Amino acid sequence: MEVITPVHLEEALGELYRDSSQSILAGGTDFLVKRKNGQINPSRAINIYNLQELKFIRKEQGQLIIGPLMTHQELVESSMVGQYAPLLAAACSQVGSLQIRNRGTLGGNLVTASPAGDTMPALVVSNATLLLRSAHSEREVSIVDFINGPGKTVLQPGELLTAIKIPCWEPEQIGFYRKLGQRKAMAISIVSVAFKARLVNQVLEDVRIACGSVGPTVMELKRTAQNLTRYSLWGEELWTLVSDAGAETSPISDVRASQEYRRKMVGALLYEGLQDLSINKRC
Repeated sequence: MEVITPVHLEEALGELYRDSSQSILAGGTDFLVKRKNGQINPSRAINIYNLQELKFIRKEQGQLIIGPLMTHQELVESSMVGQYAPLLAAACSQVGSLQIRNRGTLGGNLVTASPAGDTMPALVVSNATLLLRSAHSEREVSIVDFINGPGKTVLQPGELLTAIKIPCWEPEQIGFYRKLGQRKAMAISIVSVAFKARLVNQVLEDVRIACGSVGPTVMELKRTAQNLTRYSLWGEELWTLVSDAGAETSPISDVRASQEYRRKMVGALLYEGLQDLSINKRC
């Protein structure tokens, strides 16, 4: 396999324009495993890992804008991400091992488009948008529209993901990220749940819930979110409202867990997270 290492973003985009069939190599934590297993066998790859133009975190006009080559561990340790995108920081802390977090990138996690990707539920409830750029054009898409199936995205030939934009966390917003794996670390998720809402006059508003590993893409639990809207975080019927949340999902049975178990764990993780919020936010 021939590897090209551009120095600047424009050079990388130019290479893709000349031959859009070339593979993109960033952190390599998925790419190299797939190549070793024979799932992919590219003759040529563009190594973008050292492109400094895609490594940044900045706050602009109420948004946190993140370069796709920021590693998971850099996002975990960033005070800006912790303050303005805490759900993303929480999700990144659950990715693989420390070694994987130190190498794997946010952009790579998104472009891989695995249904079990840790960062995607957090970005969905955070209403993230993605900036896609080619040699001659640029467009912005919602994270919800970016992934359209397992391993499939709306990236067109010649396009690169160049930025992730997240509306900054506001003081009245609350949320959590929960992941269930076969062990506490270095595990692909069986179920993951991201929750975000506004706590206004002791009731929940603008509720969003997204789950990973329970469908071909990240799934939003809109019915459960509606049930929780205008409901007190300390209400006695909380379990009743969330226990059947898994009915909104369409998981499969595989070596990690059965379909039935995954559905049950959606409600359990959601209830656990809400219980923790009720303790931390009690007046």
